[in-house]
Amino acid sequence: MPGTAIAPYAQAAAVVNANGSVDRWYGVTNVEKGPLGVYVVEFDSSVDVANSVAIATPLSGASGKSVPILCLVPASGNEIHVHIQEHGKGASDYPFHIIVP
Repeated sequence: MPGTAIAPYAQAAAVVNANGSVDRWYGVTNVEKGPLGVYVVEFDSSVDVANSVAIATPLSGASGKSVPILCLVPASGNEIHVHIQEHGKGASDYPFHIIVP
């Protein structure tokens, strides 16, 4: 992962590209690109994913696309699966921000 994010009030944060690569991160150990529209975000063991309310938002700047819907699915251990769908298109690869406060 290329760079560290500044997130003083978060346990973890990341900027994830549509292909699953990460521009900046803090408290994130890995992002794996799954099937179309699915990303697995793994967090450092110090991040309390089970007792937190994670937030993900679409990254702006993708021209010509509708605003996608992101669904966060808690998984086993310290990971969250992010599922992304675009209106009228179904599952879609799309860049996003994720934060665990």
